[in-house]
Amino acid sequence: MKRTTRRMQLRVHGRGRSSTEVRNIALFVLVVILSLAGHFYFYAYPSLVQCLVEESERDAVRAAAILRVVVPGNAEATATLDAHVSAELESVRRALGVMKFRIFDRDGRITFSTEPSETGRVNENRYFRDSVAAGETRTNLLRRNGSSLDGDTYVRDLVEVYVPLMEQRRFNGAFEIYYDITEQRKDFDLRLRAMSVNLGGLLAILLAIFAVIVVRSYTNALRNERRHSRELHREIERRLEIEEELRESHGRYRHLAHHDSLTGIPNRTLFLDRFQHALANARRYDTRLGLLFIDLDRFKTINDTWGHEAGDRILKAAANVLQKSIRESDTAARIAGDEFAILVEHADERTVTALVDRLAREFANGLDFGDGDVSTSASIGISLYPQDGEDIETLFRHADVAMYRAKADRRGSWQYFAAEPATDSARG
Repeated sequence: MKRTTRRMQLRVHGRGRSSTEVRNIALFVLVVILSLAGHFYFYAYPSLVQCLVEESERDAVRAAAILRVVVPGNAEATATLDAHVSAELESVRRALGVMKFRIFDRDGRITFSTEPSETGRVNENRYFRDSVAAGETRTNLLRRNGSSLDGDTYVRDLVEVYVPLMEQRRFNGAFEIYYDITEQRKDFDLRLRAMSVNLGGLLAILLAIFAVIVVRSYTNALRNERRHSRELHREIERRLEIEEELRESHGRYRHLAHHDSLTGIPNRTLFLDRFQHALANARRYDTRLGLLFIDLDRFKTINDTWGHEAGDRILKAAANVLQKSIRESDTAARIAGDEFAILVEHADERTVTALVDRLAREFANGLDFGDGDVSTSASIGISLYPQDGEDIETLFRHADVAMYRAKADRRGSWQYFAAEPATDSARG
């Protein structure tokens, strides 16, 4: 039984470990994919856009160096460029892939712009004076419908770069160059959407797998718990049955240990125990006890004539007579062989005499041992506490003496114990 239970537990634990391992693997892959997605969205993608901005900044610096060669006077002219130079600048712009550019003089005035309407306008923004005029290249990512550093709004994604023109650490002007990165951003966004779709599909699949694993694990755990509960319930019932059997066995053994196996009435051990308690109470409350010692007359003759089975039936019939004749507070017991004893608590001579008369009449009516009634009698000796003795041994000895005197006087009679035999003490 234990080995079978152990194998079943190993199988259940094995299945539980397999489900747990698959669930942990799915959870690990899910965490990795979410980490990669988070890394791409929050770090990789912005880094790609930043690389695009930085590349545009480097291209703007190179374009400014080329445009500077075309501008007369190294962009120091304060007048508007003539049409020939403007046309040449426009040609260079297209060749360099620049969407738009402006040329500022040292005062921040626009001397050239791909949009002629801007020519002559002065940039009075603080960033121009503090950063660009100080020789710092200024770059700004202009998102669609966002504002540039000058407050202009465009419907495309642009990189705005200010490239200062320095001569011996003196600010001589600046180029403001715009690169259109709308297509690159669209390409990035398409790739991002494709990756999002792929990641979303993969995440959905993993979540479905994870959900199936969790549901199956929960179902298996619930099924195993129910099976375990049923087995535990059966085990508890089995143990309760065993405990009940043990209690019944203990009760039977206890009964056998304190009762006569043939007649079922108390044996000598239980009788002496009850006698000891009754004697202690009698001493404490100053009450009297009566002890009747009973011996069946001619029992050996009946046993030899009719056999041991008939003798056993006679003993059972005699025990039944004793049990029917005594009060609930009294105790009748088989002491040994065909000898019986009765303990009478709270006894007086009238109570004891009435009990002995009932017993004498019952025995005189005969005892049924199965093959018909047989006429037998019982000789009874009586001792009383405290006048005939103050301990069990003395009371037993005196009751036994009285019984033998009654038997010697006349079978079927009874006598109280007396220190000296009296001629008128026999009754019955």
